[in-house]
Amino acid sequence: MKLANREVRPVKDIIEPAKTVASKVSVQAALNELQARGVDSSPVTDQRGELLGAMSKNEMNRKVGGMGHDPKTELVETHMEKNNPYCFEDQTIAEAAQIMLDANVAEAPVVTREKLVVGTTSLEAIAQEIQLEIGHVLFIEIVGYSKLLITEQNELLSYRERALAEFEIALSDVVRETWQFRSAEMQGKLVRLPTGDGMALVFRNSPEAPAQCALGLSKTLKAHPELSVRMGIHSGPVNEVADVNARPNITGAGINVAQRVMDCGDAGHILVSKRVADDLEQYRQWRSHLHDLGECEVKHGLRVHVVNLYTEELGNPNVPEKLRQVKETRSGNMPKEFLRAR
Repeated sequence: MKLANREVRPVKDIIEPAKTVASKVSVQAALNELQARGVDSSPVTDQRGELLGAMSKNEMNRKVGGMGHDPKTELVETHMEKNNPYCFEDQTIAEAAQIMLDANVAEAPVVTREKLVVGTTSLEAIAQEIQLEIGHVLFIEIVGYSKLLITEQNELLSYRERALAEFEIALSDVVRETWQFRSAEMQGKLVRLPTGDGMALVFRNSPEAPAQCALGLSKTLKAHPELSVRMGIHSGPVNEVADVNARPNITGAGINVAQRVMDCGDAGHILVSKRVADDLEQYRQWRSHLHDLGECEVKHGLRVHVVNLYTEELGNPNVPEKLRQVKETRSGNMPKEFLRAR
């Protein structure tokens, strides 16, 4: 993704004060510090303030607790993440945004050329400066037809084409029933992107719209038992570009993360990113339908924090297979003291 309007101001102009964790403290002390601050992650520095890496509560839980180590004796420097993204204070705002977009992170520490931490910046802060647009993305993929026992390739292709055609009809019907769709379409704030085995809907006016649409689609597909889908939702930076045929297209981290969130689920799941869940929890009607699942590892070792969205009738209340296997493996290895610390 390339930013169309490059802001030349240095990123040091929009930094926030940084709170870091010392590399020589115990994992337990660092976890307590993050808990007291009410944050999930922090840069890690040495005594001089030089950036050495980063730590997150979930990652420390995985590395230390999962391996049976004592968090009271293990040091942060032993288990911190060392390849975390950062920005130099003299880089432009646009360059800092590109670094975070490429790494699929929402914020990053800002350092001097000697790597001394001077603050932090975020995509949200940069978006206010260069009008980077936030898209609310519903990524949908058909998964049911792949399990059919069809031996001939041409028969499979034929069924696949019919399935996708029926799917698009069902999807179009359900989204048109929602006021979010009608409003977004009238304002030119909705883009549909075909993805081969489904599609992505990018709403550009409401964080609730993709969640409402996902539940509506789940309801409509009850009349199509031959089709199973999984869905992922994320709100993040998007950029409108033209494809090779000069038609409008949307790219960006918002779409990429929505797909990764979806990849964590099984048939019937509606998974949302932690960011979306935090937005939806501001509305009382969503709170009872959001169920935190923790972090899920996806392609290239990347991890996303996912939340399961379901009601009594819609969605899939089961823990996704990817997460179920990991939790079962870890549950027997973690010390009791460490579990209490979480």
